[in-house]
This record gives sequence, structure tokens and C-alpha cells, in this order.
Amino acid sequence: MRKIAAITLAMLVLTVGLPASASQDTADGAAAMPAHSYRSNGYAPTGGLGLLAAGDAFVANDNFFTQTYNHFGDPANGSAIAETWLETGFDESSTARNTQGVVRAILLPHTLRVSVQVDLHGITAANQDKVINHSGEANSSGALTVQAKSPETTLATSPYCFFYTAVHLGLRWSDNRLTRVAFAEPVSFSPGPTAC
Repeated sequence: MRKIAAITLAMLVLTVGLPASASQDTADGAAAMPAHSYRSNGYAPTGGLGLLAAGDAFVANDNFFTQTYNHFGDPANGSAIAETWLETGFDESSTARNTQGVVRAILLPHTLRVSVQVDLHGITAANQDKVINHSGEANSSGALTVQAKSPETTLATSPYCFFYTAVHLGLRWSDNRLTRVAFAEPVSFSPGPTAC
């Protein structure tokens, strides 16, 4: 209990004690710039950023959606969080070039393993819904998180106007029961100009 109080107090001091702009200003007082502007000024992204597709200056995550699953409806029996979003790649002129579906699962207590797969769906101007592509199935294999991405779809030649993801999960609980679930983002999203 004392440890939780100390952590809470430290977080409160950092939150209240530092002005919001302290981490957003550069040494010369300029406000932070988007990632693509950093590159043109000789800066490079650092720390934990994934590799960008060829021709991508930066990416944006859109249409984020999350679901929490509890074993038998009770978090005490086990829980897992599944998140999905569209990841759109932009060029140096900030034009959307491509998009792909992403899924990530986070294991909480009493969850042994999670397998994930994501489908990228497209909707045409005639309101036809089609699976464009899908990721392979990825398994957490003892890790606390697992992530999968569908192949990218090039927007300039895509006949689809809007995109969304559908996720397939397999949850192995600590009592060795298996739950299979699927969900989709509730809204579709248009990340940029397409051939639609």
C-alpha cells in the first residue's frame, strides 16, 4: 500500500510540477514539429519507432478501437485487451500513400496466450464491403503482448473509399479453456485520396 501511495505521489508531483509545454518545446523555443518536418531539418526519429514502408515519411494511427474480454464475464477469472486501428503511411508532402490494419492484444492476469489476426476491409462507392487482405495469425507464446499487421494497400490505386478492420482472437485462459471471438471497428474511415 505504501508503494502505491509513493508512486501516486511521484506521478502527481510530475504532472503538477512540470508545465505542459516543457516536453513540447525545443532548445531554441520552437514548438515541436510533425515527424516529416523533423526529417527535413536533419532530425531523425529515435527510440522504439517501427520501420516505415519505402516512401513513407511518417505514419498516423486512425480509427482506434479497443475491446476488453473477461473470462466468464469476470475479470477475476482472466482478462485480455484487444486493440485495432488503421495505420496510414504519408509521404514528405503529407499525402496519404497506403494503409494497413493493425491488431494488438494485451494479456492481463489469468490469460495464458492470445492469438490474433486482422483483416483489412474496404468499402466501394457502391457500398460493397470486401476483405482486401489479412495478416497471418500471430501468437503471444508467453509474451504479455502480441501484434499483427495486414499487408499495406496502396491508396492511389485502391477502388475502395473507406476502410476498417476486423479482428479474430483466440484466448487461452489459465484454466486451459479456449475462447474464440471476432469483432470489427464500428465505423469505417477514409485515410486519404483513393481511386474511388
